[in-house]
Amino acid sequence: MQIYADFWTPSAKWLVSAVAGLVASIPMAVVCLTVLMTFDWLTGLGGAIKKGKFDQTVAKNGLITKGQIMLLVLALDILVYILQRETGGKIGVIEYAGSTVTLWFCVHETLSIAQNVGVGPKFLFTGLEKIQGVIEAAGESEVSKKMAPREGASGFPAEAPPKG
Repeated sequence: MQIYADFWTPSAKWLVSAVAGLVASIPMAVVCLTVLMTFDWLTGLGGAIKKGKFDQTVAKNGLITKGQIMLLVLALDILVYILQRETGGKIGVIEYAGSTVTLWFCVHETLSIAQNVGVGPKFLFTGLEKIQGVIEAAGESEVSKKMAPREGASGFPAEAPPKG
């Protein structure tokens, strides 16, 4: 029994130290964004179940979108780190790009949580829904223009007519 204790105690300490070191090296804004994203997804899921409008595809797409946002934030943080290292820490305003984008997404997630929970002034939600509708309509029209097949065009190089 003592052999297992001798092995697991140092291993557990090493694991806890590694996780603590990793968490300590992550910017606090990213940690806040991660917590807010998790809470937003859970409140959205709960609200959809409560309203009887749960859709597995919507839930999956929400997670994918949040993952893409985290990749964007990570890419910005890496870019800022590389620029700081290569320029000796003198990169000016770009230094705040990662934090600014992260904090913007934190505000977005906070508003989304308030919308999911139904807490906040009515005018805010109506305004957000109008803005969201305009953005989605503009995005759909742009996408539909790009994705609509053109007369005689398949999107691939023209093929020679079959011989025969």
